[in-house]
Amino acid sequence: MPAEPTLSEDLLGRFSTHVGENLLTVLNSKPHLVIFLRHSGCTFCREAVAEAAQSRTELEAQGIGLVFVHPSSETLMRPVFERYGVTSAPRVSDPDLVLFQAFGLRKGKASQLFGPTVVVRGIQAALLGGHRIGRPNGKVLQMPGVFLMDGLRIVRAYRHRMVSDRPDYCELAKPPAA
Repeated sequence: MPAEPTLSEDLLGRFSTHVGENLLTVLNSKPHLVIFLRHSGCTFCREAVAEAAQSRTELEAQGIGLVFVHPSSETLMRPVFERYGVTSAPRVSDPDLVLFQAFGLRKGKASQLFGPTVVVRGIQAALLGGHRIGRPNGKVLQMPGVFLMDGLRIVRAYRHRMVSDRPDYCELAKPPAA
């Protein structure tokens, strides 16, 4: 298993949330699940925000906060966070993918983005889950991921193998086994 990237105070300190909070300050305040999304029109990103919102009470009971990172503009993403009731969760716009790259998240291959499994899951998420397909924007080839952060330290990482993966946020937030 490859070593996790080393994140610096300088790097994280360059980013601010949608309300102007310094990202480094947010991450130093308590452990957070940092959820990287692809774009506001992505069915799976909408599903991810909905599932994170559903897990929020359990995560907060464990002392874990949520932070969302996305490559779209705040104007495009705000309705997604409003729809799923997580407008108070810190979120960071990263249109240049600096944080995505720093966390080892890369562009997806065709099979990871549009393969048969992805298409079937997309139909399920859109039709059965109510996470309709929106207009592509941002970086549509970007792969998502989820990281349990304690300050600068990545405690646990989940890098999607396919854009349709559904990580268990509460499982990812559990303390590491001693």
